[in-house]
Amino acid sequence: MSSIFLVSAITITANRLLETLQFKSPIWLCPSSKIWKVDTSSSSDKNYVTTGGSSSTRESFFRIQKYGNDESTYKLLVRPPGFSNLYNYESDSVIKGIGATTGFFGAPILVLEGDNDDNNVFPVKFREVDTSTENVFAKGLRMFPTF
Repeated sequence: MSSIFLVSAITITANRLLETLQFKSPIWLCPSSKIWKVDTSSSSDKNYVTTGGSSSTRESFFRIQKYGNDESTYKLLVRPPGFSNLYNYESDSVIKGIGATTGFFGAPILVLEGDNDDNNVFPVKFREVDTSTENVFAKGLRMFPTF
């Protein structure tokens, strides 16, 4: 299996607010943080989801929302850069969905979409992983892209 994601040991609820997402791996070759963020520094017209975030900046907080009919399928949402009230997620008109575009070698790259349209969403599934002391990963919820 390729890279896996961990949302620290939390209980996923229908509209989980304000979570930081991060890679958990015993080997991390990047000099940046493992925490996800919406990168606004790109010269591209798109805002990509990258690593290098911080648990104290609003670009690193995502909303996890139920998606579709499957019990464990969710979508990721974010309040886009430029909106000052981080904690008010009541107005869906300013919340943007996380979608995907095709990157190098056909791999998906996560990107901030222009709206919260379900047609462009990149669905993910969470499942609990039972790990023992022999395993290098701590017990938690793993997030897998659904294709």
